[in-house]
Amino acid sequence: MCASDTTERSIEPFARSITDKEKELVLQLEKEVSSIVEAHPPHKVFCTQGTYVRYLRARQFNVHKASKMLKETLKWREQYKPEAITWDIIQSEAALNKVTILDEFDNEGRPIVFMRPRNEKQSSDNELKLKYVVYIMEHASKIADESAPDGKMTWLLDYVGYNRQNQPPWKVSLSTLSIVQNHYPERLGRAVNFKPPWLFELFWKAIRPFVDPVTREKLVFLKDDSENSADMKKYFDLNILDACIGGTLPEGDMIPVDSFRTRMIAADEELLAMLATYEKNTGS
Repeated sequence: MCASDTTERSIEPFARSITDKEKELVLQLEKEVSSIVEAHPPHKVFCTQGTYVRYLRARQFNVHKASKMLKETLKWREQYKPEAITWDIIQSEAALNKVTILDEFDNEGRPIVFMRPRNEKQSSDNELKLKYVVYIMEHASKIADESAPDGKMTWLLDYVGYNRQNQPPWKVSLSTLSIVQNHYPERLGRAVNFKPPWLFELFWKAIRPFVDPVTREKLVFLKDDSENSADMKKYFDLNILDACIGGTLPEGDMIPVDSFRTRMIAADEELLAMLATYEKNTGS
C-alpha cells in the first residue's frame, strides 16, 4: 500500500507540519487511490505524503475532490510517462537556453525556474516543447520538495526580445497551462514577469479566463527600469541575476549551462534507480 511507502520514506519539509485532522485526510486520500498506485510502480515514487497534501490543499481539503483530481493526474502520468523523459530526449530543447533551473534559490528558499521566451523557436517540435515543460516541472518539483519550505518553485521570466517570431503556438501555450494547473497543483509560489511587452499583455488577456484565481494572485509584473533592482531585490539576491534584469552579473552568466546538464543527468539516474528498486520489489 502507498501508505507504508510514505511512512518509510522521508517526508517533505513542507508536509511535516500538518494538523492531526489533515493527517487523517491524507490517509483517506491514500486509501482512495491505493489500488491505482499499487498497480503502477512509478506512482509509488510520485505518491509521497507531500503529493497528498498538495492535492488536498488544491481542493480545500475536500477528499472527494482531491481524489478526483489526483486520479486524473495518475491517469495522465500513466499515459504521458513523465518519469521516462530524460536529458537525452529533451537536450535539443535545453540547448536553446529558453528555460533552465538555476543553481541558486529565491529569497524564500524556493528553486528558480528561469525563462527567456526570446530563445524559443517556433520551428521546433511542439510535442518536444511540452515534454521539456514536463521535464522541468518534474525536476523543479523534486528540488522544491527537498528544500523549499512550502514545496513550491518561483518562475522568473525575462520577456526582453519577446515577439511574434518567438511566441509559442497557441495550442502549446494552452496545453502547458493545462498540464501545470491540473497535474502540478500547489507548485507555483510566484511568477515574476520582467518587462512583459504589449504582445504578452494581449496574450495574458486572452488566457486570463483560463487561469484560476489563486494562480493569478501569484503573478508579479515588473516594467519600470528605474525600479527593477529594488523590485527584484524583494524576491532574489541580485548577485545571482544578470545586470539586464536588475542584477549584477554580465548578461548570460546567470544561466548555469554545464551545471544544469550535470544536475539533471544525475537526477535522471537517481530516479531510474529508484524506479528499478520499486519494480524489483513488486515483481513488475
